[in-house]
Amino acid sequence: MKDRYTPNVEFLTVGLEHASIEVEAYVNLGCPYSAKFFEISKDVIKPYADSGHVKFVVKHVDRSEGQLLHGTVANPYVDHDDPVVGFDTMKELFKSQMSWVKSFK
Repeated sequence: MKDRYTPNVEFLTVGLEHASIEVEAYVNLGCPYSAKFFEISKDVIKPYADSGHVKFVVKHVDRSEGQLLHGTVANPYVDHDDPVVGFDTMKELFKSQMSWVKSFK
C-alpha cells in the first residue's frame, strides 16, 4: 500500500504525458456521483487517453464524513502506479460501492 500523504503523491494517469488535452477528475471511492462519472468516463474519456489524444488524471479527494470516509479508507488499496490494475480496482470498488460503504463503521 502506497503512502498517499507524502509530498511525492502520484495520481492514477492514463494517456501520454505530452497529450494536448489534460482531463483531471477529482473522485472519492465512496461517492455515488464519482461512481457514475467513472462509469461514463471509461466510455467517453478513456478511449481518447488510450489513443494518446488525452491525458486522463484521476485524483482522489479525501473526506471524513459519511460514506465518503469509507472511500478515503479504501483509496490506499488502489494501485496508483499501475493504471491497468488501478482502474480495474476502482471499477470493482465503484461497482460494489453500495455494499461495502455500509459494511463497516
